[in-house]
Amino acid sequence: MSEQDEADFGDDTVLVRLLQQASIGDKQALEQLFRRLYPYLLLCAREELDSDLRAQVRESDLVQQSCLEAHRDFPKFDGKDVGTLVKWLETILRSNVADLRRRYDARKRQGIEPAISLDDSHSSFAQELKRNLLDSEPAADVTGSSATDLELEQALARLPADYREVILLRNRDKLSFTEIGSRTSRSADAARMCWTRAVKRLHAELTGEAEE
Repeated sequence: MSEQDEADFGDDTVLVRLLQQASIGDKQALEQLFRRLYPYLLLCAREELDSDLRAQVRESDLVQQSCLEAHRDFPKFDGKDVGTLVKWLETILRSNVADLRRRYDARKRQGIEPAISLDDSHSSFAQELKRNLLDSEPAADVTGSSATDLELEQALARLPADYREVILLRNRDKLSFTEIGSRTSRSADAARMCWTRAVKRLHAELTGEAEE
């Protein structure tokens, strides 16, 4: 994207307001912020993926993975304006593309069928989440093991921002409930309870069943 395209975001008063709110811990504002930037990131993904990589990975999956990483790492973002945020998101997306390219080229050099996926580059987050949730306390078996990786990631993306955050912190980043509580301004017990509710909500999203 051109510098002018990026500069235009700084004139979007809604984006500016959402970033200000997200920067002080408003998780709903962060959710809305990424949702409004999604179409732009999708265009970036289309530009970054050449034809051979596009045959392996969908643009929407690349953007979704990049946004999940951005949600996880947003506390580390120290930019003050929307243009800086956009550049940060582009950097995450391009890093994912570069990783895909390295592995694709390596498989070709080795004479291996160059079938790759985003799951390969991120230790199969969806599979890891299913495995960890099945092994975790409490509500250990609520997700089941039949959901596909894509179905699980889509269900995760539909969760409220605070639910998605605690699942990512617990099941992706392997933080203790004490650490999660510190990150989310909760006690350890409150973090555990939030995680339990989040897992039940994830199960409901996957199965279509109403939460108890």
